[in-house]
Amino acid sequence: MSIDESRGRIITFVVISIEPVKHAPMRHWYRPESATSIAARLRPTDPWRVTEFQLDDDRLLWTYGGATHTWRRVLPNEQPDWLEARLATANAKMDATDQCAS
Repeated sequence: MSIDESRGRIITFVVISIEPVKHAPMRHWYRPESATSIAARLRPTDPWRVTEFQLDDDRLLWTYGGATHTWRRVLPNEQPDWLEARLATANAKMDATDQCAS
């Protein structure tokens, strides 16, 4: 998961296949709602859905879909080699979607 506060975007790479490993990007637009909640949506034209979160040291606990999901902060030296290129591609798609929604 990559959280880009300046763009209001969260991009998560979900593992969809183990052999070979394949990741699919899940892209969210978000905005802060309170100190413990954000509003997120999958497309700029979707309604906002408010979800709760909690920061606990290097962990993010995010409650959505009826469950609390735990995410661990990955340090820069732990990031996979493919991450930066995939983030750039996902952000470019979100930029194009934003332009279409305007």
